Amino acid sequence: MAKQRNEKSAASQNNVLDAPALEITTNIGCPLACEYCPQHVLLAAYRLRSSEFMMTFDTFKSCLDKVPLAVAIDFSGMSEPWKNPDCTRMVRHASDRGHKIRIHTTLYGMGSDDVELLAGLSLDAFRVHLPGTGDLEKLDVDAEYLEVLEKVVELIPGARFVCFDSRPHSAVKALLNRYPLGKIRMASASNRADNECSDGKPLFFIGKGAIRCSNSARYNILLPNGDVTLCCMDYGLRHILGNLLLSGYDELFSGQEFKKVCLGFSDPSLRTLCRSCTVFGYHANILGDLCYRVPHWFASYRILRNWPQFIHSIKRNVRHYFNYLRKS
Repeated sequence: MAKQRNEKSAASQNNVLDAPALEITTNIGCPLACEYCPQHVLLAAYRLRSSEFMMTFDTFKSCLDKVPLAVAIDFSGMSEPWKNPDCTRMVRHASDRGHKIRIHTTLYGMGSDDVELLAGLSLDAFRVHLPGTGDLEKLDVDAEYLEVLEKVVELIPGARFVCFDSRPHSAVKALLNRYPLGKIRMASASNRADNECSDGKPLFFIGKGAIRCSNSARYNILLPNGDVTLCCMDYGLRHILGNLLLSGYDELFSGQEFKKVCLGFSDPSLRTLCRSCTVFGYHANILGDLCYRVPHWFASYRILRNWPQFIHSIKRNVRHYFNYLRKS
């Protein structure tokens, strides 16, 4: 039965951005310290707001009670979800309520028993971020990790695999080659809306005209203290929409911060995060968008120094752009 449910879920993998969603950041302070992830920005901003670095199950349950069932729950956020020992329990609770469930994980902190429990749920997406051959990720590829990875392959047929390096780790590749999984998707890290720039000068900024968000600014992030920030690019917590422990879900989108974000789509002087986003933010005019995007592509290559990742970055932008046009 679990196999049938997950095979059915595989068909929905390409549509994961089509509905409102709430990403769950189950903890602050990701132990993996991936080179392309601005954890230092998140830690500095979060410390100013809260000392609750690990989401409790009670906090999760209280917040989720206010979220409509039409909103998908995505266990990814700004840190590895399974650093939190209650993560599988949270997934199960959200699934029991009737939410669509999406999982993005490195498998850090996940055990074989967790995989067995997850395999019994209906999953809309299950994506595994694989370690590469370089030093981009600080993930130990040991016997325990490989055992959990193999469990995922065997029990969750809808699982998809992505690598941010040019090649996955040799031991990982050898394991996955034993199964008819299809191609491992190569990915390139985004600019995180320029949160990773140390000099504060954005590489990419749409300074004129109207813009749009391909997610309609409705793919938000729940933090361990109940705060909800705009999206997965907001590592600096610039756009806190509200707190689900203190207010309802709909109030997040009627408050001053969300109104400011929406006004920022037409008013460049507000300098919202969306104008520095290379993944979901788009100029409302196609030619205008390309005027900003093409120079950014070549600026990105100077940073990446990697032709395969550079080409993938362009393909990703084009794919998201057509997704944006389809929704417009």
